[in-house]
Amino acid sequence: MAGSLDTSSPLEPEVARARRPKWIALMLLGFLVHERPLALSTGTFIELLSRLDVSSHAARSTLTRMTDRGLLERHRQGRETYYALTPHGSRALREGNALAWHSADAERNGTWTVLAYSIPEERRALRLRLRSRLAWGGFGMLRSGLWIAPGCVDVTGLLDGMGVLDDVRVFFSTPAPLTKTTDLIEEAYDLDEIGDRYLRYITRWSGDPLAGLPDELCAFLVLRSEWQQLVQADPRLPSEYLPAGWPAADAEKLFRGLYERLETPARRIVKEFAGLVSLK
Repeated sequence: MAGSLDTSSPLEPEVARARRPKWIALMLLGFLVHERPLALSTGTFIELLSRLDVSSHAARSTLTRMTDRGLLERHRQGRETYYALTPHGSRALREGNALAWHSADAERNGTWTVLAYSIPEERRALRLRLRSRLAWGGFGMLRSGLWIAPGCVDVTGLLDGMGVLDDVRVFFSTPAPLTKTTDLIEEAYDLDEIGDRYLRYITRWSGDPLAGLPDELCAFLVLRSEWQQLVQADPRLPSEYLPAGWPAADAEKLFRGLYERLETPARRIVKEFAGLVSLK
C-alpha cells in the first residue's frame, strides 16, 4: 500500500536512517521543547520512542550520546532525570527547521561555495566523517578534496564540533565563462538519485499516513524525520539546471499538507504524558 512503513519488510535506506533513534529523538525534542524552557523526562522519552519500536536501552544510549555531543543537558528533579536542548542543540534544530521549510523553488544568485581540504591518511576516519557532513550539507564532490555547493553556505556552522576548520579553505565564487554550470552540476551531483528519492517519498506518503504506524504522533515524527533526511541531501540547485518535471515541489506540497494534518492530533497524544517540566 502506498505510504506504508511496514517494518516486517526491509526498509529503504533513507527510511531506515530517518527511523534511527537519534533522528526520531531530534524530531521529538524539536516538536516538544525547541525554543521553549522545557525539559523531557527520561521515562517519557523512552515511552514515546517505544511506540516506534525503539528499545529502552537504545533510547538511553541515544540520550547519553546526544548529551556527550553537547546537544542535550541533564537536569535532576527529585529522583527523575530530565533532558533539555543546549544552545548548540537548539541551533542545530533551528538550522534544520529552516532548511525543511525552505521552498524547493528558491532561486540562487549564481554564487557557489567552494571548499577545499587536505587531511592526511592517518586521519582517514575524520576525512570520511567530513565527506559525510559535506554531503549532508548539500555539497557535491567536484574532485578529491574539492567540494562545491550552490549559494553562500555557513561552513562554520555546518562543520561545528568536527575540529577540521583549520584543514579547510572556503571561497565564494562564480563560474568563469569557460566553465559551464551544467558541467559542474553533472560532475558533483547525482540528480537522478536525488529525484528518485523525492519520488519514493511521494510514493510512501501518498496513501494512509498511519499505515504501519501506531498513531498520529509516530506518523508525524517519521514524516518530519524523513523529510529532513531528504532535503538535507538536496543542494537545492537553481531551477533552470534541474530536469523537466523535477519532483521536489510535489513532494514539498505533500509534506506540508500531511504536517498540517498530523500536527494537532500528535499534540493531543503528547498531552497524555506528564513528562515535561519548566526550567524557569
